Amino acid sequence: MTKYSIKEYPQERELQKKVTLLQHFRNYLYADTNKIDIVNDKDSGFCYVKKWMKTKHAIMFRLSNKIVQVNFTDRT
Repeated sequence: MTKYSIKEYPQERELQKKVTLLQHFRNYLYADTNKIDIVNDKDSGFCYVKKWMKTKHAIMFRLSNKIVQVNFTDRT
């Protein structure tokens, strides 16, 4: 598996579209909260979102290290 950062990646059209989508998603999350906790997978050095779901009351994430994170809209 090849790893790239969001700032340094091959300038292929398909990959550029995915990075743009990730940047929009990241901006949406940062705009909605002042602090986002980052959880690292100790085995690989990074963690990623495998599945996510947004409801009226929360955004739920299942991370690659099997942690489930729930961010409620009322910040509880």
